Amino acid sequence: MRKNEMKLTLNEDSISSKESEEQELSQENGESEESNKTDKERYDKVSILCPFVTEEMFASLLSLSKIHPFDNPHIIDHMINEPESWVNFYEKCGGGNVDLPGPYISMDVEVEQLKRDEEIRIQQQEKEEEVKEIKEEQDLDSIFNADDDSGDDKIFAEEDDSDDQEEELNMSAADDKRIKRKDTKDFKPDSLLQGLDDYTEFKYGSIRFQKEQVVKKQQVFKYLLRLCVVRCLRPDKVVPEIMRFCGNVLDPRFNSPPEHNLLKFYYETECTKPILFILSSNVNTLNELQIIKAKLNINVRIRYLPLGNTIDDKVKDLILDGTKNGDWILLENLHLVTDWLLLLEKLIQQLDKDKVHQNFRLWMSSIPVNYFPVSFLQNCQKITLQPAKGIKQNAIKLLNSVPDNVLEVCKKNQDSYKKLLFSLCVFHATAIERKKFGPIGWNRPYEFADTDFFISLSQLQTCISSYDEIPFGLAQYLIGKLNYGGRITFDQDEDAFMALLGSFIGPHVIEKDFKKISNNTYYPIPDQYSLTHYKSYLRKYPDVDRPDIFGLDENATIIKSQTEAKTLLEKVYELEFASKNLIKDNKEEENDDIIVSKYTAIKDKMHKIITELPELLDEEQCRKKFPISYQECLNTLLLKEAQRYNLLLQVIYVSLKNTLKALEGIAHINDILDSIYSDITYGKVPSSWLKYCYPTFDSLSTFLSNLQDRISFYKGWIDWGHPQNFWLPGLFDQKSFITTLLQQKARKDNIYFSTLALEFTPLELNANIPDPPKPKINNEKEKEIAKPMRQMDEEDSASDLSSSSILSKNQSSKLSKIEEERDDSDEDGEGNDKQKELYIHGLYIECAQWDYDDECIIEAKSRILNYIMPAFSIKVITKDEYAKKYKNDKYFETPLFKISLREAINLDGECFVMYVPLKISEGTDPSFWLKRSTALFCQMNM
Repeated sequence: MRKNEMKLTLNEDSISSKESEEQELSQENGESEESNKTDKERYDKVSILCPFVTEEMFASLLSLSKIHPFDNPHIIDHMINEPESWVNFYEKCGGGNVDLPGPYISMDVEVEQLKRDEEIRIQQQEKEEEVKEIKEEQDLDSIFNADDDSGDDKIFAEEDDSDDQEEELNMSAADDKRIKRKDTKDFKPDSLLQGLDDYTEFKYGSIRFQKEQVVKKQQVFKYLLRLCVVRCLRPDKVVPEIMRFCGNVLDPRFNSPPEHNLLKFYYETECTKPILFILSSNVNTLNELQIIKAKLNINVRIRYLPLGNTIDDKVKDLILDGTKNGDWILLENLHLVTDWLLLLEKLIQQLDKDKVHQNFRLWMSSIPVNYFPVSFLQNCQKITLQPAKGIKQNAIKLLNSVPDNVLEVCKKNQDSYKKLLFSLCVFHATAIERKKFGPIGWNRPYEFADTDFFISLSQLQTCISSYDEIPFGLAQYLIGKLNYGGRITFDQDEDAFMALLGSFIGPHVIEKDFKKISNNTYYPIPDQYSLTHYKSYLRKYPDVDRPDIFGLDENATIIKSQTEAKTLLEKVYELEFASKNLIKDNKEEENDDIIVSKYTAIKDKMHKIITELPELLDEEQCRKKFPISYQECLNTLLLKEAQRYNLLLQVIYVSLKNTLKALEGIAHINDILDSIYSDITYGKVPSSWLKYCYPTFDSLSTFLSNLQDRISFYKGWIDWGHPQNFWLPGLFDQKSFITTLLQQKARKDNIYFSTLALEFTPLELNANIPDPPKPKINNEKEKEIAKPMRQMDEEDSASDLSSSSILSKNQSSKLSKIEEERDDSDEDGEGNDKQKELYIHGLYIECAQWDYDDECIIEAKSRILNYIMPAFSIKVITKDEYAKKYKNDKYFETPLFKISLREAINLDGECFVMYVPLKISEGTDPSFWLKRSTALFCQMNM
């Protein structure tokens, strides 16, 4: 009976606890829904009053509003109440002279409270120091008195006088303290003793000194608040704001790199200690050594040896021979022979300083790597050479490297040659600096070297000397295609490079009216032809390069600044997490409330992701409704897309389940699970997912929402048949879709695939086109087709994330129930034969915008970085028809990429999809848009 009663009570307690948990969950859900409503209302108001606030900015401001002092008043409410002040701050915050709106900067009440707290703390500190000094003196007296222990009478006498001695000690200590303070105040020392006086005040707890520290903390707090708001509203101004923060809080010297002086560094070297150059881009170690040799004016021989995969006794003999003759030995590419470095270290340690020639130096160079032996690095003198920054510094550097008689080499057309030499020098600096704009500059960061300039200069001299009229076409081909073009790997970059070269090397450069490069008043051409005048003209160029000399617009500078800020903040996040190492190092601190709450929040976030994952796409239904056919290539494409998305969903589910097990101590924590935890902690898409995922730059929440939309598009495709309007960014592989359309047309008409092309026709703003498909939601049988991912058996959750292990799972066991046959009109997978026209939508354009009135691309507005393009109707035509219509100066073949990075972020395929011909505005030509780097994208880096 008692056992039954205990079971009943336990069951009742468990039922009541479950009910209470359900009530708490319902209350939390209700509160979250209310907060979401209020946040949505706030965003609607803010977006109207402050149009510059985007959804991403609003989310950042919401996170910031949880931190004091932005919670009182609420920063978003303050923006709603005083929008004009925030608009003014948004427009002028880059200048550095505008304070934050609202009461966030003037925290006078808190400053006074901080001062009062500091004064109380200082008074307590003074009392503790006085007591400590008195105790120390008493201890010393007791030690000395212990030696004079002569008898009981003396002991009793000392006990009787102990109270009087304590009072005298207290009085003397206080008098000494007052005398010290009086001396330090009355005495006026020099600069050195002034520092000692400051230290004395700090030691004895000067209230004035502590107040100054409080004020300084408040100034740091002020700059930090401003930095946080700039991070949310103006990502392009984050790097200048951080530099301003470091200059105000630390010292302005930290904002500028130290100037390297190789000659001064040489005097600090030793003949028995090797020197390691840590190389950066556009740095030639051999040239630097030759410059040092010329400045020292010593007779030494530089012996140069690039290292490779095999090392023989030749290197050892070269070093030993150099120690006898006093040569400079230069070993390059040291990062390729790290296994041999320990032998090199032993060889250097065996050198006798008395027997080695004093002029001998062992120079080495390597790119930055993380696998060098530590002991070898400790025994080297290390130096890094930063490349010149900006067009001005790069061009002056080149002119310093050319011989003094370079202007007298060509006897023919000397004036034209001198102009072209200066223009080629500026072009080389422009080609190098263009890469700082990221993918807008070049799709890949090419490392153009000074040797490219010198070879191009010699070929330009040959072209001018060998012909009566300068063959600019030949010169452009030699310079652009052969010399610099040998480093370029993308066709789009090669076209842009040739267009940019035409602005610097062409017939217009030698005309008398040609005074400015790229029609820019900031970059004049010198009117006097000498190296001295060239350098003086270059020094007049702006320190911060204007984007138009690169052929770009102001938005390119904003995109560059945003990319730099994002990269910097990502590195800060990585350093922060690496220092904490939450999973491994803090596991012992589970009793701490902060750690427990953090773990709980991450677990809840993972559980929420699992429960909200979309259902798997029904591959069996896809095979049945859309059988693989020679004529219907879209059926094969749909099945492959469904398999790719199902693999991605399974990877997400398995990885989250295993991470939860690791957090609970059930499974072992490996590097993959650790990285998943860190990425989810900071709201990033885990890197292990990206291996099986379409290219994306979104945050974790945006990625999951976008994944829901993609799965919904494919479910609608499966439910209703092949759509007429395709959401092109929703496809896993857009290039396969384009190939499928061409292949289907070729098979249908029995013509060659290579003779076909796609025609894109932009539609009007409110064109009447079919909507993309949506899944059916009222069919009850569909709810039984696919089980939720969260109901997968625990045994099926494999610990590895390999595609073979996931694809080997029999998906038919999870999707056993298949929908009954529908009507012919619903299930006909070949119904798209009747559709005469197909449409695509969802593309973006960068570095331009679409004009709906004139139906052409025009210059983009300032601070609007990308635009949504209209929908396109697509049609398969022959290449002859395509060339006749679009191969002219009225159209620009705009490259279409999957992502705004313009380069594949995984090894599965290319980022480039195809060229889309777009009509251009009057007064421009295709080369103008080539230099602008105008392109279409399926997904932007938001």
